[in-house]
Amino acid sequence: MSTNDERLAADVALFRKYGGSDKACAISELEKQLRVRDEALEVLANENAMLSDAKTWIQASEIGSKAAEKADLSGAAENDALLAGMNAIIDSIKTPGTKLYLRCVRAEGLELAAEEVARAGLDMFARELRQKAEQLRAGEDY
Repeated sequence: MSTNDERLAADVALFRKYGGSDKACAISELEKQLRVRDEALEVLANENAMLSDAKTWIQASEIGSKAAEKADLSGAAENDALLAGMNAIIDSIKTPGTKLYLRCVRAEGLELAAEEVARAGLDMFARELRQKAEQLRAGEDY
């Protein structure tokens, strides 16, 4: 199943979830989710542009070089100094949109799993999965 098919299935499940009692609420919820997804894609596009900019990598390599040099001067082995430099490069490049998007994707997966678990009659476990999905969306670890 493609990603678009999975998203459509999730949207249909959400519509069914709200559709039985209030279709206007379901449509409003779907519109809200589409706005959030559009905003996330814009942030991802901006981050991708930043990662495609040579200036980003030049700045990051300077940070990595300094960290590797510091580790080397502290007596670290060559591989450890290289690792310190690489870690500094990775830490210097911030991609909060990507992290948020991945949290949302994981939350969607937990919600889909919760639906399946609820169908199997395991309501307590389904509630736990939904709670974990909410925590992810709120930026919390679980």
